[in-house]
Amino acid sequence: MMTISRFYIRLVLPFCLFLSTYSLAKPDPSANLKTTIKVVTESYPPFQFVNKQHQVDGYATEIVKQLFILTGDNADITLMPWARAYNTALQQKNVLIYSMVRNNIREQKFNWIGPVSKEKIFFWRLKTTQPVSNLTLAELKSKLVVTTKDSNMDQFMTEQQFPHLYRVTSMDQAIGMLFTHRVEILSGSVIDMQKRTKALGLDFSQLVKVYHNKKLNRPLFIAFSGDTDTVIVQRYRAAYQTLQQQKVITALRIKWHISN
Repeated sequence: MMTISRFYIRLVLPFCLFLSTYSLAKPDPSANLKTTIKVVTESYPPFQFVNKQHQVDGYATEIVKQLFILTGDNADITLMPWARAYNTALQQKNVLIYSMVRNNIREQKFNWIGPVSKEKIFFWRLKTTQPVSNLTLAELKSKLVVTTKDSNMDQFMTEQQFPHLYRVTSMDQAIGMLFTHRVEILSGSVIDMQKRTKALGLDFSQLVKVYHNKKLNRPLFIAFSGDTDTVIVQRYRAAYQTLQQQKVITALRIKWHISN
């Protein structure tokens, strides 16, 4: 018959060994890395904008928030003029920025997490200014063109050496200048022009496309600043892949009526 002491050893010893093994297990290497991440963006409906509840909302914003749910980090989202958002991400460490066109000038300056959509850019003028017809790139360069500072189109037109380029801090300001005949041309996507003219109480039907180049069709991305910690970049790239695999981005695209 088994003695009490032998029974005790057989019952308790394995349990003690289990506890010993459990206490020596390595913690999740990312457990101590969860933090508050500065997130910067501009007003660009329907991708990101301030809603009636005074919260940053929109299709791209929802993708960003889903990323933070997966990583467990806290998102400190601030909406600001594009030039300030761009330069904040350019100069500061561990800053996330969206929705940003991925172009050759920016390629090596940021850590790219994943695309949210594709932007199709046109040049626009008012119907009331001279007979409307398509323009060549050379003809565009003879016009007074307005753009937002440090935007993709600012960088494109600077690279193309547009001689009459007027830079402003916001797209709303640019549209206002076009409608008051202070400039002749501006650039933007159809959806952006529709949303902004409506919000400003202006008539979108007064705008007409005069130039388009397929080279201007570029993806909008979520990205981190260039000197962001590698472990953070890897964590968010993995989270983005998870969102793709789970069809979350596809569902959000349908919800917000994003076509591409």
